[in-house]
Amino acid sequence: MKPATRLPCSCDLEKCVDGPDCHVSRGQLVPAATPDSDHFDTVGCFHLDMGDGPTCPEDSVEVEDVLDTTCLGWTLPEPCRSGLAFYRNCSALTPMACSKFCLSKGMDLSGVIRSRECRCGASKLNAQVWHQDNYKPSLSFPLATAAHAWNTECPLHLRRYIEPFESGGPPLRYRTTGIVDEAYVDSVVAGHTLAPEEEEH
Repeated sequence: MKPATRLPCSCDLEKCVDGPDCHVSRGQLVPAATPDSDHFDTVGCFHLDMGDGPTCPEDSVEVEDVLDTTCLGWTLPEPCRSGLAFYRNCSALTPMACSKFCLSKGMDLSGVIRSRECRCGASKLNAQVWHQDNYKPSLSFPLATAAHAWNTECPLHLRRYIEPFESGGPPLRYRTTGIVDEAYVDSVVAGHTLAPEEEEH
C-alpha cells in the first residue's frame, strides 16, 4: 500500500497557515500563555536503565542543589541517568511541576523517577543545549529504543515540550536561568567543568 502523501497538521506542534486542512486567519494573535500553562505533553512511561534509580532522599528533607553532576565526564555508550542527564529536583515531583522546572532551565524533556525525583533532558533538536555539533546520544533520551513500562507502576514518567522552538530551543521568556546554569549545562555537554566566567555572551 502506498503511504499517505500528507498528514493532518496540528496547531499544537507547529504554526498553522491557511490551507485545506488548517484555517487560521492571517494576522491572528496567539493568546498569551498564563504562568500556570502546561507547555508539555506526556510521552509515556518507560523503564529505567539497569542500575538507575532516584537519588533524592526518601524522607521529606528538601534538597536545594539541583545541579546534578552525575553525567559530567560520562564516557560510556549507554545513556547516563536513563537519558535525562541534566538537573535533579527533589521537590517538583508531579509531572507538570517537573516539566515547569525543566522548562525554566531551557530543557525540552522532563521525567519523574518513581514519584521521588525530577530530572531534565534535552532532545537532539534543542540546539540551545547542544550548540553546534555537540549532540551526544549518551546524554539524551533514546526514544527510539527505550522500553515502555506497561504495568501499573511508572518508573519514568516522560514528558516533552510541544510548542514551537525559538532560536533553537524553548523560548527564553519561559526561562529563569543565569550564568551558573549556562556553565553547568555546557560543562555536562563538554565533559569537563567550565567556570561561569568562561561563558561567552
